[in-house]
Amino acid sequence: MAQNLLTNKKPMREMKGSFNQVTMFQLKEKFNPKLEGIATVNEIDDALNSSKIYQAVMGTKWVRTDPYAVYKKDPTKPLGKKVTWVEDGVRYVQQIPDIPVMFNGKEISLQKVAAMGVYDSIDLLKIEQTDTSLYTVSVVDLETLAGRVRAVNFMRNNWALTDEYGFPLANQPVSSSNTEARYGRVRSSYEENSDGWHGSVARFFNVFDVGGRRLVNAIDDWSVVSGVALIGRSAAAPLI
Repeated sequence: MAQNLLTNKKPMREMKGSFNQVTMFQLKEKFNPKLEGIATVNEIDDALNSSKIYQAVMGTKWVRTDPYAVYKKDPTKPLGKKVTWVEDGVRYVQQIPDIPVMFNGKEISLQKVAAMGVYDSIDLLKIEQTDTSLYTVSVVDLETLAGRVRAVNFMRNNWALTDEYGFPLANQPVSSSNTEARYGRVRSSYEENSDGWHGSVARFFNVFDVGGRRLVNAIDDWSVVSGVALIGRSAAAPLI
């Protein structure tokens, strides 16, 4: 059996190099998007827990995935017009668009959601450096967001069953002994003036901890480097 194929027979490969959150916005220029895409949460889950090819392809590197999440430190507060994450004195501001999403069976503005907002791809976003200590993240084009942004009642630091995208849901808590359970990790510590977090959702492989293969992380620092996995659009091997 090939050591780089997911269960759907699509190939997975490591993008050579190490990437922090800022450089994640530049990845689309480094591969052919018609042939490959940055791995999703579900695709990494497959590599970790189903096809079990993760270690053969990525070793023990953790990876940032294509979906981009944003949430408030206080889970009862709506996202509002912006969310600020501060790291080592640098501010990273996510501008929240006023777009409709479905949440709890109703259509409301993403700005009014007291939950996690998720863009299905970082390609929907752009980053601009205003000065040495301020970066602003905003949408590339409002018209491209239809059907590609959602509100997720993400499980905070506990086990739960997932939605169709692999995100553990707070309204579906289960025991860690359930093999379908995934652990949702979010921030519990923040620098001064942070009111939330935003960034690419991450997965990682812990060779010493089976449970580590089931973590879904919305927590990782902007400055810390990671790996990136690419998935072929079809069963045909991607160009390298």
